[in-house]
Amino acid sequence: MSDNNFSDYIDWMGVNDPELEPHDGERKMVEPGEYDFEITEVKQDQSRAGKPTLIVTASVLSGAAKGRTIRNWYSLVGDNEFARRRIKALIQATGVPVDGRGAFSAQAFVGCKFHGKVIEDTFTARNQQGVEEERTWSKITCEAPIG
Repeated sequence: MSDNNFSDYIDWMGVNDPELEPHDGERKMVEPGEYDFEITEVKQDQSRAGKPTLIVTASVLSGAAKGRTIRNWYSLVGDNEFARRRIKALIQATGVPVDGRGAFSAQAFVGCKFHGKVIEDTFTARNQQGVEEERTWSKITCEAPIG
């Protein structure tokens, strides 16, 4: 416990470790390749265009990237065949149940494991100053059951 009287004292991180280097600002993306994942969080939100979106956070289960997380965005627009096919791939890969109407629980994905391929994708977006710039991000494709 602390010698201080802080009510929000955090004493479990060991930041006084002389071997611990401060963060250098580099973002460590999951390198392209095939991995097994476990879904740790699912959130429904809206895309920048205002469309319903499912944001899935998954953790890499093994290899050099073990423990790293990656987020995948799945469109929930029901009349978009590509979006429907992507979400169906995730459902089949994880075994999340679907009822007779084709409905499923987003939270049922949490804790599910699946296999997928990480690829890098580039897109053009405007930065905070309104200037277009090319950005790279990693995403999971080819979702399938493990094994």
